[in-house]
Amino acid sequence: MPLHKDGDLVEGHIGACARVPERGGLAIVSVGGETYIKIAVGMPGDRFALQAAPRDPNVTFQPAMPIYMAGRFKPGPPGEWNLLINGKIATNSQHIPYSFGYWRQKMLSLYVDDNHGVIPPHSYLVLGDDPGGTIDSTKFGLVAETDIIGTAP
Repeated sequence: MPLHKDGDLVEGHIGACARVPERGGLAIVSVGGETYIKIAVGMPGDRFALQAAPRDPNVTFQPAMPIYMAGRFKPGPPGEWNLLINGKIATNSQHIPYSFGYWRQKMLSLYVDDNHGVIPPHSYLVLGDDPGGTIDSTKFGLVAETDIIGTAP
C-alpha cells in the first residue's frame, strides 16, 4: 500500500509554520511553478551514489556491483540503478528499493559529480513513493531548502 494515493488529504505545515523536513518525512516542494508532495530521502551532508541493480530480481545485492560515485565510474549501457544514501540502498515506504532507468540515473549522476557525492547544505533529495519513479529529484534535481514550502508528518 503506498504512503499516500492521489486524492488523499494530507495535513501539513505551510509557510512560516513549515519546518525543515525530517528524513523519511514529507516535503511539500514548489518546483517550476508546480507543487509536489515528496519524501525527503537525502538530507544535507548525506553521501549519495548510484549502484547498478541486478538484472534478476532473485539475485541479492552484492558489494561487487558497479557503483557510480563522483567521477569514479561512468555508467555504461542502459540498465536499472539503485540509489545509495550513506552506503545503504534507499527504499520507499514499503521497503522496496528505488530503481531508476538510464535517464533518471543520468540526472542524479550529474548531482553526484557536481557535489562530489555529498548533498550540499540547504539541499534535499526528494522522491515519490513509487520505486519506479515519479516527478521528483530524478527529474528536477536536488531541491533547495527555499523551495520547500511545507512539511507533513
